[in-house]
Amino acid sequence: MKNKFYWKLFLCMMGVIFAYTAAVTFVYYLKNHEFSSYEREQSQKELLKQTKENIDNRLQVALSGINQLRSTEAFQNFSENQNEQLKYYYVSELHKELQKNSNAFSQFEYKLGVMKSDDDLIVTPDMTIKKARYFHQLGLSKEENEQAAKYLAGKKNSFSQYNMYTLASEDKSNPYVTLLKKEKISSGNNVVFFLSFHKRNFFPELTDVENTGFAITSGNRITSHHSMLPSLSVHDVLTKHVLQEAFEKSANSETDTQLTSGEYTIKTMNSEVLKDWNYLYFSSKNEFGLSFWEMLAESLPVYVLFLLSGFLITLVIVNYTYRPVKKVLDHLREGQESVGEDEFSFIYSVTEKMKTVNQTLRSTIETNQLPLKNKFMKDLLLGLVENDQISIKLEQFDLKALKEGRVILFEFTHYKEWGESLSREGILTLKIQLLNYLKKHLELSNFYEIIEMESEKLAVLTSEVQLEKIREWLNKFKASLDEGLQSTMFIAISEVVQSPAEFERGYKQVRSLLEYRYTIERKSIVTFEDVEEFEQSSYYFPLETEKDLIDLSLRGKKEKALAILKNVLQDNLYNRQLDEAALNRFVFAISASYNRILSQVSQSDRNNFNQEENLYEKLEIIRGKRKLEDTISRLFELLLTKIQAKTEQTDLSVADQLMNFIHMNFQKDLSLTDLAEHFNLSSSYVSTIFKEKTGENFKEYLNMYRIKVAKEILANSDVKISELATMVGFNNVNTFIRIFKKYVGLSPGQYEKTS
Repeated sequence: MKNKFYWKLFLCMMGVIFAYTAAVTFVYYLKNHEFSSYEREQSQKELLKQTKENIDNRLQVALSGINQLRSTEAFQNFSENQNEQLKYYYVSELHKELQKNSNAFSQFEYKLGVMKSDDDLIVTPDMTIKKARYFHQLGLSKEENEQAAKYLAGKKNSFSQYNMYTLASEDKSNPYVTLLKKEKISSGNNVVFFLSFHKRNFFPELTDVENTGFAITSGNRITSHHSMLPSLSVHDVLTKHVLQEAFEKSANSETDTQLTSGEYTIKTMNSEVLKDWNYLYFSSKNEFGLSFWEMLAESLPVYVLFLLSGFLITLVIVNYTYRPVKKVLDHLREGQESVGEDEFSFIYSVTEKMKTVNQTLRSTIETNQLPLKNKFMKDLLLGLVENDQISIKLEQFDLKALKEGRVILFEFTHYKEWGESLSREGILTLKIQLLNYLKKHLELSNFYEIIEMESEKLAVLTSEVQLEKIREWLNKFKASLDEGLQSTMFIAISEVVQSPAEFERGYKQVRSLLEYRYTIERKSIVTFEDVEEFEQSSYYFPLETEKDLIDLSLRGKKEKALAILKNVLQDNLYNRQLDEAALNRFVFAISASYNRILSQVSQSDRNNFNQEENLYEKLEIIRGKRKLEDTISRLFELLLTKIQAKTEQTDLSVADQLMNFIHMNFQKDLSLTDLAEHFNLSSSYVSTIFKEKTGENFKEYLNMYRIKVAKEILANSDVKISELATMVGFNNVNTFIRIFKKYVGLSPGQYEKTS
């Protein structure tokens, strides 16, 4: 047999590993680049955010310095002075105050200058300087000069710190960024403040980074910038159109925004101090631009590593997966010839045979499971199940819900009349319809089981304990029937039983209630409570119970017969309050049953038994219930012991004949039916004899004997397994191997080697 499946499994797994490894490697490559991009993106955002916070912080401190200066006496004298002779004195005082201010905020490195709008002199911490010279030092273009002059000449003044004008210097040698702030003071004079910041304190270093830069813009003007562009100017990247777009986006967003300009990505944030200021960070786009071969070369080491790992994992998984298949094959190969080219052809041929056997077995189980369940429930009601077996059987037949409940008995009182007017098929159809109606009206919220006790009687075991609820659905059930059917049905309900073992007591109650079907106000539904008083004065020994007692006695079932007798005596002598007349009638009924048993024994056996034939006369004179019980029990036990001994002697003789026949014919295709027909016995009787005398059923005993003979042949001669199977009565060598291994624990081949 070729291991085709093993190699198919291996190749399939390797194919999956190849594809999976390639996918994982590609995803790894993309994710790695994606992570790098994301990391760079976050780094740029953080850098822009830190730059913005640094600049805003410095602006806020500088504007606070202006507010502090405005509250000083020197500033107030300077701004409100109208005396030309005191002008330079107040300028000198203001100059000293500016020096103090500069020293106080020296760590923020900004310079503050002050000028009256109607004057041409600017006072700074370092000097006093003319306005024209000051603008010239700033390196302003002609256009910027005009814009600054227009701002200074404007009549619109404000106390707001946000209304400022930024000077945009074109001179690369000028290291300052200067802001103009014009304010109207209380005296009506206008004062202009000049705030100058060194660029190096605004922007981070970019010496090691190419194609990146920072810029501060006001509207569509570049106020200041710092970049590392190798071949382009800032204005090539930050065109007026781009600046206008950035300004509009920033105005509508509270966080950073992003846009593109050619090959550059631009991130913007607006200032929280100067509303018309935007901070920009621009960098070249991060493009992968790798060709297929470059990508392959870069990811090849990772791919090879994953592939080797996948190969090892494949070996482990395939061997682990194939192990159960190998075990099955090794198990099935014993005594089998290989069929087909691969493992599954062989398994298929074997399992097809097993399938046929299983179908037969399943059919047998399904056919017999329900009768076995019904038999158990019937025996439970009759008290024929040992107490220690009840819980086991309830578990086996899924009847665990029957912990407590009631017994309901249905009797079809006109059953004999049906037999005269209906065919057997008609009676069966009628019973099936009634059964379906009954199931339909049972409370599905509670557990129930229906058992056919006799042809005219149905028993229902229900977990419902509320009598009124039971009456309700029984009345609904009867109401759904035809009036003619209603009159033919009598229903009896027991007391609540507290455990499965007490269902026998409940069944006895409902059987006893049937005797009162015509005596209690013609009721069709009768409960134990309805007849409790009446019952105390009447004995209970129905014909069905007497029939079971006689049948078990004659079959030699002493224990079961005495159990029924004990229950009858207990019920009538102690549970009921019988008067003398009722007690005499009960004694007469027991005596009649004794005589019926004795009458069905052969004359010779009856003479040998030497039993009491006038039992009633002897029992009638006994006084005391305990003495009466002991006498009846002793007489019955003596009679049943003799009947049992006679029956066992007969059974033993038959059993010996049956086993001798098997020992002589085991090599034939022998069945239980063949054996029964040969001895003119019933199959059930033969099966019972085998079980009682050998402890095994017929088939088990036959197989055990065949295997015993097979072991003797293997120990004393050299024979093929297939021939040995035929010699001991097996038509199929596989069946022989399986049965041999079941009883011996080894296959025939293994046993032959060990022996």
